[in-house]
Amino acid sequence: MRSFDTRRCRTTCSPPPGQHPLHGGETHLPDDGKNPAAAAGSAASVPVNTSSVDVAGPVLEAQLWQSTHPGQPMPPALVREVRSRGGINDVAAQAWAAGRNCRCAPLRPGLTGAPGSADADG
Repeated sequence: MRSFDTRRCRTTCSPPPGQHPLHGGETHLPDDGKNPAAAAGSAASVPVNTSSVDVAGPVLEAQLWQSTHPGQPMPPALVREVRSRGGINDVAAQAWAAGRNCRCAPLRPGLTGAPGSADADG
């Protein structure tokens, strides 16, 4: 698939048919105001508490890691934190440590969202 180079475009340029220059070839923009669903078994699939500062805990950091480093192993220190404070089960933590999504429900039994916690300064 050819890419659309906006740097070389004049005011009369348009993307090739069926391509939108900002969305990797998608032909339409979502109009419902929602992000696409998170991949099953990913950190993004785990609900976190963002109601106030410093309560989301290490799962939010894991979500950010996976979104900015797709397919890369999660740092060991972050894996330890999601296991100990994030409510994430061992199977999910091992998969994330290897840079993969788990084929499981990431939360420990009985949890409906990451427990999170305030940091020592919050």
